[in-house]
Amino acid sequence: MEYKLRTPKLLPPPKKAVWGGGFLEWEKAEFQIDDAGLPCGAFLTLERGDFDNPEAYRLRVSEDGISIASASDAGARAALQTLRQIGMQADSRGFRFVEMEDSPDIGARCFCLDVSRGRVPTLADMRLFADRLSLFKYNRLELRLGGAYPFEGREREWAGRGLFTPKKIAALKKYCAALGIELSCGLDASEFRCGSREISEISANFDCADFDAGSPDDASELCSACAELGKRSLCAAPDAGSQADFSAPAGAVPIFSASREGFAEACAKAHSQNRAFFVSANAGIGFWNDIGFLPRLDSAKAEIDAASNAAKKYGAEGFVLCAELSPYAPFAAVYPPLARAAAKMWGGESSEEAECEALDSFAFYDASGDFARALCALGRIDGDGILECAFFGLGGDNAAFDTDDFEGAADFAMGLAATSKPECRDASILSAEIALAGAMVRRAVDVLRGRGKTAESGTALKFLVSDFENIWNARNETGGLWEASAKIRATAPEIFKL
Repeated sequence: MEYKLRTPKLLPPPKKAVWGGGFLEWEKAEFQIDDAGLPCGAFLTLERGDFDNPEAYRLRVSEDGISIASASDAGARAALQTLRQIGMQADSRGFRFVEMEDSPDIGARCFCLDVSRGRVPTLADMRLFADRLSLFKYNRLELRLGGAYPFEGREREWAGRGLFTPKKIAALKKYCAALGIELSCGLDASEFRCGSREISEISANFDCADFDAGSPDDASELCSACAELGKRSLCAAPDAGSQADFSAPAGAVPIFSASREGFAEACAKAHSQNRAFFVSANAGIGFWNDIGFLPRLDSAKAEIDAASNAAKKYGAEGFVLCAELSPYAPFAAVYPPLARAAAKMWGGESSEEAECEALDSFAFYDASGDFARALCALGRIDGDGILECAFFGLGGDNAAFDTDDFEGAADFAMGLAATSKPECRDASILSAEIALAGAMVRRAVDVLRGRGKTAESGTALKFLVSDFENIWNARNETGGLWEASAKIRATAPEIFKL
């Protein structure tokens, strides 16, 4: 068989890579992962090197085997993920020879998953997600918990909800640690009435040095509580006013959002004052008062690009990509912005084509190359929330919208999904999530066209509810399902006889 000499495509792209013309045969390219999550093996050498960046590494694949020099365990784990990506693209000849030097531009690369909206993924699903985060070189996973934690004395508030129990947190923390991912926690003191007692209770489950408090009403009390626990508090600017006018309390680190007024000015000000700060961008899912079921990909990418540019220009300590997990948003929708942010956080340039190829190759195992493209198409059906409002009966003047555009965009996304062939562990769920989003679009279009009460539409809605409940049970804790499902049923009480 004749092979082409293809250069492996990596995400994030490395700073420097010189590819050779030879291949390390598979017998010598095999390596293991030890209990600490570090690469090892008979033909792999790992040593410490002198680097300015603690996550820097040098990787060499030659006829002698694989050698890694790193500044720390974190650098060695980053090299491991690069090796995994190279291996996924290797053919029968083995690993292609390469001399590589690499390091990240931003130190803390965090994905924040807000599970406080009633939908809580299972431990198995969170482990799979952590695997994919590590593959794309994230080093922090934050759980924004709120009402998803069983606070003592507040049983009435969390009864019947999906939860991150201390046992579940401990299991996920151990799993993440082996991947080089720090599991951290966030609460919003104002939204969930969390004070020093709740912070003390929940922080006992996390070893992280930082505690994300959102935008608390009483930041001084919160910061004092964090300081007493030996933790640094992270504070987002309040929703009202410009971020450029926000002054975090002494000892707290501000988080500036790329979606808010005065973002660049706030970053520049923190830099001029020699203060540590984080930047954040929204992954574009779960908007519209927790009824969002369609991602907003273009706005997410714009925020990601703006946040990464400011982070590098003004020296941000970290970058947080935030995903509000509403009950109706397809979890699959997080992956295109996740890939984009991974490339930008690390420092490389990227493109949607490269991001889609990386997702299909490394996360979805889709040889067709269509699944990630389907997700991107899903994220461009409706950037204004018109369909979500129509679906849940908040549509206003239905005659004002051209439903043909919505329908055509949905058909295009569903067509790509139909030709895709993902073979990852959760492939069937991922495909079902896209199909469900398509069904919700069709339902919303029927409502906008005044056909939401036909017998045909009613039957389709019953199947939609059944699919929604099945997908929920496949990915999430049971708690919260009935409440979420009831909101869909309430849109057509005559069908469900409520």
